[in-house]
Amino acid sequence: MRRSVFFDSSAPPKLPERLSRPEEMLRLYEEGRPLGSGRGTARLIELDGKKYILKKEARGGLTARFLPDSFFSLERFDGEWLIQEFACSRGLSFPLVGRWFIKRHLVLFDIYTLAPFVEGCLSLTELIRSEKLTGNELRMAGRAVAAMHKNGIFHGDLNCGNILIRGGEAKVIDFKGSYIFSAPLPESLSKKNILRLLRSCVKEYARAGRPADLPFAGPILEGYSEERSESWVAGFSNRAGVSFLRRTAYRFKF
Repeated sequence: MRRSVFFDSSAPPKLPERLSRPEEMLRLYEEGRPLGSGRGTARLIELDGKKYILKKEARGGLTARFLPDSFFSLERFDGEWLIQEFACSRGLSFPLVGRWFIKRHLVLFDIYTLAPFVEGCLSLTELIRSEKLTGNELRMAGRAVAAMHKNGIFHGDLNCGNILIRGGEAKVIDFKGSYIFSAPLPESLSKKNILRLLRSCVKEYARAGRPADLPFAGPILEGYSEERSESWVAGFSNRAGVSFLRRTAYRFKF
């Protein structure tokens, strides 16, 4: 079983020494407190008085039925690390601290990621399920996505679970499958990103048993337009748009 571990320069000095052996990391994962957001593979752990999120990477979409948490290729995770660093340098995200690649089979890897736990952060998914989401948080999310696009980042998995709200700001996380283009991001790609986020809202409202025609699209696009003006946004009718999103939501993974 081959193992590789990487730590960011922002990691506390004692952390690489303590977790350089994957066995210790795996023990902490098993003992950690499960977090309800995302795909249910994240654990809250504490090390030297600091809290971290230790997550076993998992798949979404159709492939998850066959390989829920193992991966053939590490390329998209290497790219995520670089884009995460770039996004953090622009104030768009939170840093990653460590990552473990554990080869359990001939061609399959289990992958774990360590990130700081930020007190007071809630994802859009958590806010929808708790019925605490307001237009203000949706506008913040729209502004955060627009700022990401202004820096040339196309997010590979822009869904409600990957936008975190804390106080008066929103951050974007989880850049697997993402790309950096010449800034600003081309309008065709930014539209694709936004529509994916809106489809995610439709699904999360449905999972929460709430009407999917709530006016979530309007505030997101309002916030987006405060940071970046795009012609297609002005023509996006909230009523017709939500109808379109409802028809297409389950044709796409998120």
